[in-house]
Amino acid sequence: MFERQLELARAGEASGHARRRIAESPDGRIVGGFNLNAIVRGLEFEADANWWIGAQFTGLGLATRGVRALIRHAFDDLPAGLGLHRIHAGIARENLASRRVADKAGFTQRPGLRSYLNVNGEWQALDAWTADISTWRA
Repeated sequence: MFERQLELARAGEASGHARRRIAESPDGRIVGGFNLNAIVRGLEFEADANWWIGAQFTGLGLATRGVRALIRHAFDDLPAGLGLHRIHAGIARENLASRRVADKAGFTQRPGLRSYLNVNGEWQALDAWTADISTWRA
């Protein structure tokens, strides 16, 4: 799995369509992952975000800090940042931890909007959340 993720990170960087980052603890353990995927620069500059945090690191505010850093990098102007205008996240209704992280990191839930993700051959409905450069609170 690690090799697959590393290859996805390399391919995303090379194409400009993804940014995948990990956070590590001072002792070198991987804390979590913070990703921007499907980066597009057309009429709108936007991406999809997802994140995860290791079970032993939950409740420490690390996911919120990582997602805020991800958003800041996405919204910072080129060349230091990505110059994006909007970031989307689809979060399962029962994933209360990710919903709290999204809210604390500056995402807003879009009532009535859903996205769908194929998980192990089954389509899962996700609530739509967005962070918009014009309203994002750091």
